[in-house]
Amino acid sequence: MDLNRDKIVIDGTTYLAVPDDKDNTCDYCSLRAKCYNRDGIPCGLYAGGVHFVRQLDKKVYLSLPISGKDTYEIRRTLRKGYDYLRAQGYQIITPYDASPNANASYAEHMGKDIQALLECDVVLMMPGWEDSRGCQCEKATAEIYGKEIVYYADTE
Repeated sequence: MDLNRDKIVIDGTTYLAVPDDKDNTCDYCSLRAKCYNRDGIPCGLYAGGVHFVRQLDKKVYLSLPISGKDTYEIRRTLRKGYDYLRAQGYQIITPYDASPNANASYAEHMGKDIQALLECDVVLMMPGWEDSRGCQCEKATAEIYGKEIVYYADTE
């Protein structure tokens, strides 16, 4: 068993760490966490204060407004989307994964973002996407290429 703080690999199957979430309680145990236990994953994978869910083969591109936003707001939005997807076992690709070079031009960032989006199965549109040219472009691309589009419902 390969163990680090983000995942466990057991017999070649990867299980992703899911942080405790006070809003959700495991259906199979009394621990307050997003423990979905699908695919027969036992609560026995609860280790070191973290539940684990099986990593799915599906990749999700997280589309969020970046231009004109402050760093705190971007990180907060990224964290919401990341936690939501991670709790379901999805592999997550963000614009920062696709284009990490802070000195790249807007066009370079968008080109790499679109390329990454095309390698994903699903696109998660985060709040504020309607007012972002980049997000609108990503949504249009997802529609053209028949990607599943999901809209994050911000409950705050």
